Amino acid sequence: RVTSGGLDVTGTTSFTLTSSASSTSQILESMSGAFTGDYIIQRYVSTRNANYANFSTPMLFTTVGDLDDDLILSGIGGDDGNATSGPVIFRSVYSFNKATDTHEEITTTTRAFSTGEGLEFYLATTATEFTAGTIDFDGVPRSGSASISYNNGWNLVGNPYHCYVDFDLVSSNGPLTGDYYIFDSDAGSYTLFTGAGKADIAPAQGFWI
Repeated sequence: RVTSGGLDVTGTTSFTLTSSASSTSQILESMSGAFTGDYIIQRYVSTRNANYANFSTPMLFTTVGDLDDDLILSGIGGDDGNATSGPVIFRSVYSFNKATDTHEEITTTTRAFSTGEGLEFYLATTATEFTAGTIDFDGVPRSGSASISYNNGWNLVGNPYHCYVDFDLVSSNGPLTGDYYIFDSDAGSYTLFTGAGKADIAPAQGFWI
């Protein structure tokens, strides 16, 4: 937590906020513009069936290509090339267009996350499984307030901070039920989180409202 003065790590060799199977670092509520310099924020991802999962970024600026060194991604013009079936390229990354209610292919490494946006990434180490590991987000962590737009209907949004967020404490200028869904890669279905005492939203977690 940084409440005054700011934290500048410019000139350091590295400054990493770690994540593992047993624990994950957090940045608690901090002043706006609290951080300067280059940080690495890790997100541990557990072993699971090969499938899509939803992620957001805790940084001020992250592109799809920034995750390409930690994930095997196809169809974005990145380091891993393309997985194909005949002439058809398998697309690893999708966004969700809330205005048209459609999933849209992401085909370039330069596509950036919007603030509070969730994106769909296909996780696979083998044809059937993703092996546990960490994703590194590089840059300047977001702090202060953040605004996320949403429409009536389905929206794929994401936690914009490197901390757990109590969704019941999120303020809204429009209809918002307080419920949310997270896609379960193992089950291949969506888990509803509802009611008092529901789980907080993890750092870098994309979710549906």
